[in-house]
Amino acid sequence: HNADIDETLFGSSAANRTNKFAHQDKEILIVGKDTVMVRHKFRGANKASGKTDAVIIAASELNRLRDNATLMSKEEEFEQRQRHNDALEERVAKSQARKEKIRQMEEERKKNAMMGGTEKESRPGQKNSVLERAKQMLDEDMDDVKHMNQMMMYSKVVTIRDAQIQEKRVVQAEKEEEERQLDAMMEIERLKALQMY
Repeated sequence: HNADIDETLFGSSAANRTNKFAHQDKEILIVGKDTVMVRHKFRGANKASGKTDAVIIAASELNRLRDNATLMSKEEEFEQRQRHNDALEERVAKSQARKEKIRQMEEERKKNAMMGGTEKESRPGQKNSVLERAKQMLDEDMDDVKHMNQMMMYSKVVTIRDAQIQEKRVVQAEKEEEERQLDAMMEIERLKALQMY
């Protein structure tokens, strides 16, 4: 058994929760919102006996202490553990049943989606498009079609590359023209500076 010590028994928290007003021969304790206790003091009684004031705790705290203080036999502990394990197993079973139900609903949704897809394809206009798509895929497997597709891809690549090369040439020509204009302006400024001096 674990020995749990409840700190409220020593009066640390109860003493902090009460407000004390000391008068000459009596002590007034405000315990709760509408609970006031008045105690008459006896001079020398506490000093002689060495006792301190009693600890005041709430009824709920007292009930909690009583519940924790009950000793259980080994059979009762075993029954309590068994009830806890049974409740845990029941929760796990419910969770698994819920997961299984969700999985079945997902499978039904997929089946309905597939059946809906086949119903759409069974229409005459779409049936032809499916056949055309299948024929197109078969044609793409032929070597001549593969070679033609390869040539088309190469022509696209070459076209893009030529456009990039042309753009690069234009940019280079603009840059050279700009540099020539800057050189001419610098030369004019140099000649003006020489004429001034």
